[in-house]
Amino acid sequence: QINYSDHVRENAIRTQEKRARMDRQRAALDEQVKLRELAKEVEKERERAEQREAEERWKRWKEEEQEDLRRIKAANQLEKEARDQQLRDRYNNKVREREIRRLEEEQLFARAQEEEAKELRLAADKRKKAREDVTRNMVINARQQNMRLLAEKQEHDHDIEP
Repeated sequence: QINYSDHVRENAIRTQEKRARMDRQRAALDEQVKLRELAKEVEKERERAEQREAEERWKRWKEEEQEDLRRIKAANQLEKEARDQQLRDRYNNKVREREIRRLEEEQLFARAQEEEAKELRLAADKRKKAREDVTRNMVINARQQNMRLLAEKQEHDHDIEP
């Protein structure tokens, strides 16, 4: 009976040891499964982080691209406005130059008319002076003639009296 109980006890000890070994192996396997799952989760999280980072890089690149396009559009708009302003300035300058030339021509024409009027006045004054001279000379000649006639008459009258 002692042998039997020793045998049962040894069996029980061996069974407990087997169970303990199996429990440890199961725990080790569970731990390995958990570690693999954790490693998979870590890998997934790393991939998600890489994906987020790639998306953020793409988003930044896209924003930079849009900003570059906005800058280019703004620069093109400024260049266009500058060209338009230059064209307007050139047109306005030409209009101004034409107006200045027109005014200068008007001034030249007005001066020419003034000169012509002045010449006409001078000519008219000369004619008037000539008429006045002729009239004065006629008056002088008529007086001289009258005086001669009077002198002749007085002489004639003088000749008759004695």
